[in-house]
Amino acid sequence: MGKDSALKTARHELIEQIEKTAELPIAILGVVWLVLLIIEMTSGLSGPLRILSAVIWAIFIVDFALRFVIAPDKKAYLKKEWLVGLSLFVPAI
Repeated sequence: MGKDSALKTARHELIEQIEKTAELPIAILGVVWLVLLIIEMTSGLSGPLRILSAVIWAIFIVDFALRFVIAPDKKAYLKKEWLVGLSLFVPAI
């Protein structure tokens, strides 16, 4: 096995490990963020809840960026995760 192939395999394994570890916490944060979004659209968020929403969104961005940096094939990663990238970018607008 060549050096590049071993590195690619190690990166894939690291991404899988991150996904396995982060799956439940990210899902829970997703539900909390969705609830906060609904509250924001219906009655507005107080200062602390607005900060919480921004922190959760930042965690999603860091998670996405970390996986992107680790991904051995950036183009394939973006093809697979385009909806996640779009959903992180749109609220910024």
